[in-house]
Amino acid sequence: MTSLVISGVACRFPGADDKNGYWARICAAENAVSALPSNRWRAQEWFANAGDATFFQKVPGGYIKELEGFDYQHFSLNHREASLMDPQQRWLLQTAWQALEDAGYSPAALRGKKVGVFVGAMTNDWATLQFRDADALLPAHVTGNGHALLSNRISYLFDFKGPSMTFDTACSSSAVAFVQAAKAMEAGECELAIVAGVNAILTPVLQRFYQKAGLLSQSQRCNAFSDHADGIIRSEGVGAVILENKQTAKHQYCGFVAGHINHDGQSNGLTAPNGPSQEA
Repeated sequence: MTSLVISGVACRFPGADDKNGYWARICAAENAVSALPSNRWRAQEWFANAGDATFFQKVPGGYIKELEGFDYQHFSLNHREASLMDPQQRWLLQTAWQALEDAGYSPAALRGKKVGVFVGAMTNDWATLQFRDADALLPAHVTGNGHALLSNRISYLFDFKGPSMTFDTACSSSAVAFVQAAKAMEAGECELAIVAGVNAILTPVLQRFYQKAGLLSQSQRCNAFSDHADGIIRSEGVGAVILENKQTAKHQYCGFVAGHINHDGQSNGLTAPNGPSQEA
């Protein structure tokens, strides 16, 4: 087995604009759950019931307050195209660039090389907002949306020649992307891989689903793996790591030992986990 390491890290999470800010919040045990930013959506446009509208206008979660900041010219994009891009695409472009720099690489120096891009993503709220008026559609509406473009946009703009794919396996999307990236590295399909996960909460649709399915935490806290766990609180953000061979890595955060993918099979419900399968 090829000896693989994580050599670069970059992220943007609620209350933390970079890896140092994120680590500081972890060390300080600071909670990043907050009320919905006031400019995110108008719940009255989504819910006829006044009680639902009130709740979903302030539903707690982990939110990034600034969605729009994006230096589109840095990526050789025009304003129109950038304005129609899913914020998840924008975040991934920025974070992939930062992760490569953290690993000691200039993205320009990797042009034409077998660099793989593996992205985990579950939601696409931007499409719900953009595709309401079919008569107004432009080509950039389509290329600005879709899971495939989350990875392919990076490969195209950076001129990377390795595998480029986005994985949607719900909660495990980023983990699956990482394992597949490792397999591609071991198979020689790429000499370096960007592995990322992204999520932007732009509509209350999934919030409503989690509420109706009984999955939304009543205590407004995620207590993962705890006896006190009573559901989830949704959060958004983006993270990216660089996976490469130990022999060529300029920096090393940690090593990769092994990864395994399976499916739970049946449980007591389609959205419920199967304990023994998870352990396996």
